[in-house]
Amino acid sequence: MHDPMDKRFQQRMLNMLWYTALGGPLLVAVIMLAIPYGPMVEWLPRQLLWQGSLVALALLLAAGRPFTRQRMAPDRVAAGAKPWRELEHGDVEGEAFVRVQFAAMRTAALLDVIPVAVLLLAILHADPLLALADGVLALVAAAIAKPDFVNTLLTTESRLRRG
Repeated sequence: MHDPMDKRFQQRMLNMLWYTALGGPLLVAVIMLAIPYGPMVEWLPRQLLWQGSLVALALLLAAGRPFTRQRMAPDRVAAGAKPWRELEHGDVEGEAFVRVQFAAMRTAALLDVIPVAVLLLAILHADPLLALADGVLALVAAAIAKPDFVNTLLTTESRLRRG
């Protein structure tokens, strides 16, 4: 049957990858706070930049969980393309892990589009506080939208076993 220690390790690995992928803006914001520099461009007034950025991040917070549920549905993960052709035939657990990992990283990349765009605007306008707010809200969005990796793994395995 299933080794619980193996599932816990896989869950930890997927959680680490999830938060690493979505925590990048916070790391860049901390670096921005350490290195003083002037604005490169000033396309938008400061108030409009903040308001637009916070609205975009609020949209991410509101839509992140349903988006992740739809993208990480076990049927969708099991039906997706096999990420690596070198997977052993018959290693259903390994294939399920790779498929879930691949789907999670694609979803994290799509969720990271808004924070990275806001971060780019913050860098161009030399606004480290906006970058910090963006990084924190991106990490909060990552926590809200984080899928249940263990159930997704188990359900994907059962879908792959059935064929």
